[in-house]
Amino acid sequence: MIPGFLYRKVSVAMISRAGMGTLPARRLPINFQVALLVLLMTGFVQTNAVGQVHSSGFAATPTSGIVATPASGLVSTPVPGIASTPGPGIVVTPASGIAGYEHVSSDSPSYEPGLSIDFPSGEIRKTGWSDMMPKTMQGNYYNEFWTYHFYLENDLHVHITFSLANFGTFKSAVSGGKLFVSNFKGGNYHVFREFRQELFMVDDSLQKMRLHPGRDIFFSGALPDSHRVRFATSKGGVDYLVDLSFSDIEEGMTWGDGVFRVRGDEMGLFIHIPKARVTGVVAINGDTLRVSGTAYMDHTYQTDLSSKVIDKGFRYVSHHDDGYRIGFFLLPSKRRGEEVVGWSLIQENGKQNMRKPVRINVRGSKPVDDRPVPLGIEIIYEDDEREILVRQELYQHVSFLHEVTGIRRRLARNFLGGEVIEYVGTGTLDNRLPVHYHYFIVH
Repeated sequence: MIPGFLYRKVSVAMISRAGMGTLPARRLPINFQVALLVLLMTGFVQTNAVGQVHSSGFAATPTSGIVATPASGLVSTPVPGIASTPGPGIVVTPASGIAGYEHVSSDSPSYEPGLSIDFPSGEIRKTGWSDMMPKTMQGNYYNEFWTYHFYLENDLHVHITFSLANFGTFKSAVSGGKLFVSNFKGGNYHVFREFRQELFMVDDSLQKMRLHPGRDIFFSGALPDSHRVRFATSKGGVDYLVDLSFSDIEEGMTWGDGVFRVRGDEMGLFIHIPKARVTGVVAINGDTLRVSGTAYMDHTYQTDLSSKVIDKGFRYVSHHDDGYRIGFFLLPSKRRGEEVVGWSLIQENGKQNMRKPVRINVRGSKPVDDRPVPLGIEIIYEDDEREILVRQELYQHVSFLHEVTGIRRRLARNFLGGEVIEYVGTGTLDNRLPVHYHYFIVH
């Protein structure tokens, strides 16, 4: 399943950029047009893919449908002499307080609020079921995501996303489910599922959403009193089961109405579960672990294709005995100005505080599979308070084009405007708090 923010309309210019020459639209035979659409859709429009990575030395044992995460993707603590590769529109500056980062360039503009964004109205407030409900499901283009992260014993990390997307005339609206399991007895796994949107079910009485009436993939329960997430599926000869129940659920929060407006487009952000306790089971091919740990969940949506507005996203979560620190930030593409969409939420010593970012600096990067990925991120807030997130260990990274090769991959990259890769792992916040990060970057 490719998220809707990757989609653009097919154009003859795309064919030219892919190295196939320039053909006027009127000269493209209908058979060629149909074949091109089939080529595009087959293998990456519906990537209901299954991946498996064995991390014993992070050397993969390839089988059909299995994707490897090489050891070169792992990053330990920052070391002197790391070369920084600035991405488009990102400032790379010398890092105060972070050893080992080299100053590369500060010529690119930093991300700061501009004139093309309207921030949410109001102050911090609690969320409810009406905030959890789908905000899209109408219109030609949209994306919506309910994203869960589970931080379990023995560094077991589970990431589940439920989604809705409409790609306009290119593809029918769909619902989707995505599961990452990292460090399960030394292995990493991921699976994608996709269904027609009309099969998506919402039950108000149970406060439940289900991807398909005949599939065991759902979340339910009236927050903050109770909640449950279940993801049971089989794909490519691998059986997956995640069934987790929540307790001690912290109340959800959002900023005002939760909606950022970027030149007429809406981008919503709601943190429904800042922190909760979870218990249950995680199983791969019947090999079952009884687990416990903490959970986080947020809900985001866009009323247009995100590729028009978003270039990169950073999410971090730090759960500790005294509370939590959470941040979610979207960096608009250079076509949309220099805004920071998002905010951070802190609960410590019995007090809760929301902070609004005004600028983000990337302080150094280190390649993962020859692609630059930030190592240090400095977030600067309205009150000039700053915090620094340092990426250390990479659990796994997954491209939405990992099954596409050759000319199809070149077509896909041009069509999508790049290749979106998600990165999940651990690091530190302000050199003292352990943190889990989730990046999604268009390369």
